[in-house]
Amino acid sequence: MYFPVGLAVSPGGHTLYVANSDFDLQYNSGTVIALDLDRIRSSIPPAWNPDDPAYPCGPLAQNNTKLLYPGPCSPISLRKPPDGQGTMVEASVQIGAFATDLIAVKRPGAPGTRLFLPVRGDPSITWIDVEDDTDLEPP
Repeated sequence: MYFPVGLAVSPGGHTLYVANSDFDLQYNSGTVIALDLDRIRSSIPPAWNPDDPAYPCGPLAQNNTKLLYPGPCSPISLRKPPDGQGTMVEASVQIGAFATDLIAVKRPGAPGTRLFLPVRGDPSITWIDVEDDTDLEPP
């Protein structure tokens, strides 16, 4: 994840889409990543126990970089999360630089969901069709 500028949750609530802007052109493109929101939700409660003064961060280490990441616990790594089940990044796609927002819209009368992103680097509106997760059990 690099300079996230937009977030959207899938209509079924199982995926978090993150639009990343390449504001300094370090990577020559922005990205949209799809994160497993169910696993993110399940990683947060065991990672925070304010009632345990000896180890309030659960499986996470104490935060030594509070200038970058505020709070007592280190950030959850998306590539190596504490649950040991591998990456939480389900998919990613490159987009133009300077994305500014993100919205997820369930397509009426058509399968799936469509993501829309305004991209300033190549003045356009980018759209991405993604799977529909509304038929899955609620999170």
